[in-house]
Amino acid sequence: MAILKRDQIPTLVVIALALAAGLLMVALTGAERSNFVDSEDYIATAQMILHQGRYPDVGTLPFFRAPLYPLFLTGIWSIFGESFLIVKLFQVLLHAASAFFVMRTAEVVSRNRGVAVIAGVLFAVNPYFAFNAVSIQTEVVHTFLITFGLFTIARQLFAENISIGSAIQMGVAFGFAALCKPSALGVCFVFAAVLLFTRFRERAAWLATCASVAAMFLIILPWSFYNLATKGEFILINDASGWVLWAGNVPESLPIYVGDFPTPQAAIDYQNYVGRTLSNQQIAEFENTTGYSALSFKQREALWRAKAFEIMAADPTLTMKLFALKFYMYWKPFISGEVYSPLQVTMSVVFGIPLFLLGFWGVFTRLTDSGTKPFLWLFAAVALFTTAVHVVIVSGIRLRLPYIDPFLTVFAALALSAVFSRVATRYKWLDLGKFFNGDRQLFGQVA
Repeated sequence: MAILKRDQIPTLVVIALALAAGLLMVALTGAERSNFVDSEDYIATAQMILHQGRYPDVGTLPFFRAPLYPLFLTGIWSIFGESFLIVKLFQVLLHAASAFFVMRTAEVVSRNRGVAVIAGVLFAVNPYFAFNAVSIQTEVVHTFLITFGLFTIARQLFAENISIGSAIQMGVAFGFAALCKPSALGVCFVFAAVLLFTRFRERAAWLATCASVAAMFLIILPWSFYNLATKGEFILINDASGWVLWAGNVPESLPIYVGDFPTPQAAIDYQNYVGRTLSNQQIAEFENTTGYSALSFKQREALWRAKAFEIMAADPTLTMKLFALKFYMYWKPFISGEVYSPLQVTMSVVFGIPLFLLGFWGVFTRLTDSGTKPFLWLFAAVALFTTAVHVVIVSGIRLRLPYIDPFLTVFAALALSAVFSRVATRYKWLDLGKFFNGDRQLFGQVA
């Protein structure tokens, strides 16, 4: 029989914890619950693909959705039937895979098995990621792809020789991630730029940078040509950017970021008012002035974008206030009581604040450590880019999670490992790093 080695046990523990956290969240939120943010569009799109064999030109909001998550739903439902429980079980598996990639990333960065295990455990039991694993939303698929991409670039940043194969894997991951959320397109360029910046003297770094970007576009372009064939225009992913810019800066969006609502339902109703009622009013105005319904997809997108810039320029003070509130919403370590239940808020406070404190402590303690500096550069670049994007458009914790929190998890693990090592040394306890780095068999050969 196969021998279970000590270094295999931590990986199995991390995966088991992630699966347990996801299944617990299924039980807490409801096996067949589907009323999450944006879920209506994804469900309707998947059902149209499944039953009518076509992709909708518009959803409940005035644009069509990026395709990967609806296709993910369609693939599952075409085999297992239209059950949300089945979708959630597959998503729990993706959450476990994401925890594995965060664990492996931490091991590459720290070269310490103990740090890797801590990072894997922190990610596995993180209530934010566990909640995303059971939501009918893009986040769990997107997080899986981003954490895989993070692992592939970590291997390149810290390897003696850069692997073109790893660069291609990174590009493929980000290509699919961009088909899930278009913001990943820019993040791939950030990853590639950091790789080139940190190892620009190596010819392989230039090749890897080009290979990763090329691989990303090779994944995206078939969808772009599908748009050309079905919509008459070459649209890279979707036509949402103009509307998203408008929705994030229209004056009526201010209460969403202030968050002063009497009940969670009131918050949801107001978000629907901005996203649907106010949007429809704006479309009616566009129809009267420009003949909105006769415009092409790109012309409509440009119209929303121009209106957004007009609104922003008309009241710079309000625009700056919205930017500040969106910055706060992006980096806030806990969710709002106006939208979520007391239990959910408590879980986010208990986990989110310590993760942020430990994560940034880990960042601070590694500022002078040349061994982890490439990862610090990557974190800083991704943080700056994604913050800038979401401050300008729309913002929220769930938009931050795939890009920022895996980094913070690794840095928090570095901080905790340092504490554990000091305590172990002082009290002569077993050193976690040495224990997990051992390659001895935990169980002997069984006949």
